[in-house]
Formats: sequence, C-alpha cells, structure tokens
Amino acid sequence: MAGLVVPFFRGPARLDLRARALFARGLSDELFLRGLRDTPAEFRVNVGRVLAAALLAHAERRPLAFVEGWRSNVIEAPRERRARVVTGSWLSALILRLLARRGVVPARLRPTRISVSRCTFDEARAAASLRADGELVGVAGTACPSASRLARYLRRFAPSTALTPREALARAGRLDTRTFGVLRATGLHGAEAGTAVALEGAAWATHLLSEIESRLFAPRSALEQRLAARFRLDR
Repeated sequence: MAGLVVPFFRGPARLDLRARALFARGLSDELFLRGLRDTPAEFRVNVGRVLAAALLAHAERRPLAFVEGWRSNVIEAPRERRARVVTGSWLSALILRLLARRGVVPARLRPTRISVSRCTFDEARAAASLRADGELVGVAGTACPSASRLARYLRRFAPSTALTPREALARAGRLDTRTFGVLRATGLHGAEAGTAVALEGAAWATHLLSEIESRLFAPRSALEQRLAARFRLDR
C-alpha cells in the first residue's frame, strides 16, 4: 500500500533524566507507564504521536517518516555532563527506538528521517516531498499542531488525512489494553492542557494571518516561515 505516515512533532521537547530512565532494560510495564506520566509534557505528547504513527504505518504497510528540523530539543546528560541539542526528527527516532525496546511497536520499522523544517508550513511540504504517491497521513494532537490545523496544511497535498493519535490507533486496529495504556500515559494533565490550548490558539492566529497575507500579496515566503526563521534559531 503506497502513501506515507508522518507524526508531526511538538517542540521544543526535553528528554530529561526521568525520560532517560524509561530506556532501562527490565523495567516493568507498571513502572514504565508511571515514569512516562512523570516526563515533560512535550516529550510525552511526542511519544503518543510516534506510537500511533508507527503502528498505523505498520498496519497499512506504509512508509514512516520524521521531518521536524528545528534543532532545539534537549537531551539531558547525567553526572553534570553537557546536554545534547538535537532536531525533532532525531528525537522522534529515539522515541521509536524506546517503543520498539518495550515491544509496543515492531522493531523492524525503519523510518525515513530528514531535518529541514522549522514550522508546520515547512513540515507539511517536507512530508509531501517524500511521498511518491498515495495518501499522506499526518498524526498530530491538540497543539503544535492540532489535527484540525494540520488538515489545513495538508489539504493541498490530496489525498491526505490528519488524525489524532487515538484516531490513528483506531484505524490501525490497535486499541488493545497495552497500547491504549501507553497512549493514555502520554496525555496532558492539569495546567498542561490549558497551556496547550493557548499555544494552539496563537498558532492558529499566525496561520490565518499567513494565509491572508499570501492571498493578498503573494510574498516570496509565508509569514509563518519568516517568523520561524527569525525566532526559531538553531542552538
């Protein structure tokens, strides 16, 4: 089956020492889920997106790709060693390795990884450039971007679909107890949900202004791209 599945990254994310502990071999499912719920919100959200995208790609025999290129995601190091700063696609690949080690996704999945984008506008085009034919499926959540906003970015690349992680898992037929337990552990809680709503509202405003400007003035690059280049400098 042709097409492509891409989880759209929420960043910047931080893989702190709590998240690093999830890679320990021999960790029980109970301790893994408890530890996952305690990791930073952005990291958890991306675990859910990668999980759903990977299982959908496997179920439908579609290629899997990671495209986020903003180099601002921090991997903490123990014993006061210097932290690493990586792209979103690099961190997505690390998350996929974690899920494969847990046996939640197939170990044989080999995603395509490129790091060329700094905003959703660019990510959608990067994903489309990797698709030879067939459906382009994007997996997002409630913010950075929401599935509804992602659908607007992808609509010019028909056939395309934007799904939430739960929708992607349902389509893949993988809402079993163990998989759903991992997805549930990645959910936002408390003030995190309110922060996500505010962030997505600001992103919607920027996107709509960008669309209006592009229709009226046809600039060389979209407002979203210019803002990303101005404020999202690589570290």
